[in-house]
Amino acid sequence: MRFRRLGDYLALTVGTLCTAAGLSFFLIPHHIAAGGVSGLATILAVPTGISVSFLLLIGNVLLLLVGFRFLGSSFGARTVFCSLFLSLAIELFDALPPMSVEPLLATLYGGSLAGVGMGIVFRVGGSTGGTDILAKLIFHRFPTVSVGRFLLGLDSLIIVIGILVFRDLSLALYSVLAIVINTLILDLIVEGSTAGKAILIVSEHAEIIAERIMSEGKQRGVTGLYSQGMYTKRNRLTLFCVARKGEVYALKRIVYELDSDALFFLLDAREVSGNGF
Repeated sequence: MRFRRLGDYLALTVGTLCTAAGLSFFLIPHHIAAGGVSGLATILAVPTGISVSFLLLIGNVLLLLVGFRFLGSSFGARTVFCSLFLSLAIELFDALPPMSVEPLLATLYGGSLAGVGMGIVFRVGGSTGGTDILAKLIFHRFPTVSVGRFLLGLDSLIIVIGILVFRDLSLALYSVLAIVINTLILDLIVEGSTAGKAILIVSEHAEIIAERIMSEGKQRGVTGLYSQGMYTKRNRLTLFCVARKGEVYALKRIVYELDSDALFFLLDAREVSGNGF
């Protein structure tokens, strides 16, 4: 258990450093505010003359104090560690020269690197703080509010503030692109390794198809669901199977080799664990 905890904190450190590198080397020097407290700090650093790392530290500390006041210690030591270490890492990286690249490349690489870092942090149960804490506070006070919409609205507001401060629409567009890239990369890392495909198969030869699926390749389990066709009023067996993305083609080939008229229905399974996964 001790070695696992040490490994988790090593991953938290690496992930936070990646996030800080994406911000310090690419996004902050070009005034690209990729949402959240770090984005707001990037904007406010220009008119105030205060460093981004200090503004980020103040913002995270205030949110942590408010979070502890209303939520208790529910977000745990890992969030405290990452949110405070992020400010320290940005301060350290500020001593190094920024990457001399054009804004578009800075957006692409900064958003990707920050997304990788945040994905690593989230995978081991951590958080870089900021708007994550604020979202928990809002959900705690108003449980019917959509957290996703709230964060989207908050990021939009930060982008509008950036337009007012920098008076440059192109920076706002770069910021939107950075947020999109960051989110896509984060989701890919957090969910990519555990995501799969849920498959429904409707066929007159369901039992034979099930036997082939369970005996070939990865030997995935199959569940039979008894159902009724509402048009034909006939009872039949519908097969349900969960597989990895790379296994879908092989399963589809098995189905259509045995029944070219089968209905093969594919759904995204955002997270799959246990029983062979």
